[in-house]
Amino acid sequence: MKHDPIAYTYETNIHCPKCAEERFGRGIHGFIAEDSYDSEGNLVGVVPSWDSWCNQEWDEFPCGSCGQKLGYYKTL
Repeated sequence: MKHDPIAYTYETNIHCPKCAEERFGRGIHGFIAEDSYDSEGNLVGVVPSWDSWCNQEWDEFPCGSCGQKLGYYKTL
């Protein structure tokens, strides 16, 4: 769906939805990583498709687990 997150943040990295689901599963409401914490004690974050970094000049970044290309981040 167009409003689904394009990535998740955990373990000090960015991960694709498939890897996040494999790691954390889905919560009772059907969302990936719902109320989940990584091994560092941090709540798993969501990167929505409308985030400001999606509309800038970026270099591609890979999933921290499988290496799949997820999107682009701004180069400084």
